[in-house]
Amino acid sequence: MDNWLQGSVCIDDLRRGLRELLQLDLEKMQDHELLRAVQASGLMRLPLLGRRVAVSGSARPRYDTGAHGQPILGIGDAVAEAMLMLGADVVVNSQHPAICPGRLADLRNHGRRCEYVQSDLSTEAGSRAFVRDAAEALGGLDVLVLNAGTYDEPPIEAFTYEAAKKIFDLNVAGPMAAVSEYIRRFGTSAVRGRIILTSSINARQSETRHGLYDGSKGWLEAFLRSVSLDLAERGHDIRINAVAPGLHDTPLTHEAIYADPQARQLLDGLIPLGIGDARSVVLPYVLLAMSANDYMTGTVVEVSGGLSACQMFPEGIARKSPPKDGSIEAWGNAG
Repeated sequence: MDNWLQGSVCIDDLRRGLRELLQLDLEKMQDHELLRAVQASGLMRLPLLGRRVAVSGSARPRYDTGAHGQPILGIGDAVAEAMLMLGADVVVNSQHPAICPGRLADLRNHGRRCEYVQSDLSTEAGSRAFVRDAAEALGGLDVLVLNAGTYDEPPIEAFTYEAAKKIFDLNVAGPMAAVSEYIRRFGTSAVRGRIILTSSINARQSETRHGLYDGSKGWLEAFLRSVSLDLAERGHDIRINAVAPGLHDTPLTHEAIYADPQARQLLDGLIPLGIGDARSVVLPYVLLAMSANDYMTGTVVEVSGGLSACQMFPEGIARKSPPKDGSIEAWGNAG
């Protein structure tokens, strides 16, 4: 069992750790310096310390900012950041030649190793190369997070094989190739290996005009269940699971969410806990990446703010109902 689960901090350790921290000039310390100091004091155990993690679809050449001036992160961005904060060394990835330099610097400020690997996860060669290059960059690979995906598709009456192939290659075939490569390379040697796929609640709860996307996520979940059985049958020390987010404000969804203020308010009301952001998804990924979490496999963990629990949520709509005067300005301030 990992050290961080072995028990609570004893009182003597607590006194010693606090005494050390009180001697520091906290106002002048950067975040990563404070993190290392707290870790060294023994007051905080990092559940992913020393784990080597690769996250596909986790970097961008540039980041737009939201209403509060903070960068709008994708799920992969937020997952990679969380892994670093909790002690892992991480490879981030996109198909672009380089990551935003400021973002890479921010990630490295967490005090762990962070490398960038360019690879196109919509191709078999790129998917296999991602696993190979990430392992080379980190000197091994304990956790493979396959997050890259797309939902861009035409309505069913405009269906084409080209559109289907675009969805299938990135959402299904790419992850399958990466999983294949990971098992081929580490199947017999992995110690507490972990594979985590990004699915969606759309695998079970569909939307109009998203038949290809919804089908791709259903396929992905069926695939992971089968692979989990293969791994158990062969005695490989690898667990494979998935996280299924609901609607979250990310670069893929931001424009659609904010295009119409009235529609956004209604959508926010339909979700019991409201529209999430990328950071609201990350803890299940951390749980599935932990070496101590050894008895979960073939499982899908939903993170939807309660959306997957309800048929309708009229109470939420009532809270977000437009004012009687019908003005957009008043509507935007409702709730």
